[in-house]
Amino acid sequence: MKKLFTFTIGLFFSIVTLAQSPFALDNVSSKISILGTSTLHDWESDVEEIEGEINLDFDGNKLQSLNNLILTVTVKSIKSGKSGMDKNTYNALNEKKHPQITYQLSSVESITANDLKVNGELSIAGVTKTKELISQYVIEDRSVVFNGAITFNMTEFDIKPPTALMGTIKTGDEITIEYDVIFMPK
Repeated sequence: MKKLFTFTIGLFFSIVTLAQSPFALDNVSSKISILGTSTLHDWESDVEEIEGEINLDFDGNKLQSLNNLILTVTVKSIKSGKSGMDKNTYNALNEKKHPQITYQLSSVESITANDLKVNGELSIAGVTKTKELISQYVIEDRSVVFNGAITFNMTEFDIKPPTALMGTIKTGDEITIEYDVIFMPK
């Protein structure tokens, strides 16, 4: 009986510790992709360097609340597999002056058993706009996986869609950012 009591108390404190701990983004397992169009073909770039932190509160295996979310993307880590396109991306995003893209939580609208809706400040190329994110989430072992997508126009952030070959190839204004990010206890 004493062993069962000790096990139960230990399990309780491990769950409470998990619920009260800040979480950090797992850069190796997380993925963010940027998708767009051009007059030549659709294109995709992947982000190789992502950092993030979040505080999460749980009731058992259900997400109750979240706060202090911040995600940071290193602009130079956006890779398409084509060096010319990457160079155009870095120039369009004014990477030398603004080397990071950030998303910082400002409010939580709703949390259900499988998804959440939040608002945050998205900063790209020195321009910040409030953007809503609708994410699905899954709690797995000691981690939380968030996935979803957000679509907007580059010109909302004063970014001129890149061109190539003296303007004969033009990038579409609309882009979609797809994310599948994993947070683990610190």
